[in-house]
Amino acid sequence: MALDYDELERTLLMVYAAKLMVDNGKEEEFRQHFSGWTLDCDDTYSVIWEALPYACDEMFTKYYENSEMERFWFFDHSMTDFYKLCRVYNERHGIGPDKDPNLNPYYKAAAAFVNEELGFDAYTCDYALQTDVTRKGRCRILFVHDCYFDGLFELMRAVYAVFGYYRQKAEELRALLDAGENIEAKEAA
Repeated sequence: MALDYDELERTLLMVYAAKLMVDNGKEEEFRQHFSGWTLDCDDTYSVIWEALPYACDEMFTKYYENSEMERFWFFDHSMTDFYKLCRVYNERHGIGPDKDPNLNPYYKAAAAFVNEELGFDAYTCDYALQTDVTRKGRCRILFVHDCYFDGLFELMRAVYAVFGYYRQKAEELRALLDAGENIEAKEAA
């Protein structure tokens, strides 16, 4: 039986979802959760929906029936670590808490990256980047969409990209700050 274009596209989306999980260190979760998985095109969105929570440490959703809106909250320790490191960077570079956070080039670049990834549909969805590290659970991404939203695959791809970015940049910023401490210690000695 030959696949038509739509079936082929859905099948490739499912394969890409699996690739995202494996590429982001979730191979074991992929094997456990999707063992016995077949490339049934009717399961495309359920597979994407199932793969989405593995992009971060925690994901919560809530649907509001009266407004036909759904909210997603995405939490990941790498995001919290990144913004805590940004605070250390700010302290070392004289950027006070009352200053514009965009004075920190790492903060500014992260906000631009998140906007580039999650700002893919201005008509049916929106997001808020919340970077408060002083209260548990306040460093997160809130994503809201209406009943016309059909970008679940784009959302999954974006969430994997965003938290991959935070993991990488947190490591880079930590190394930079650690190197700065070593330089300051040598200069003081």
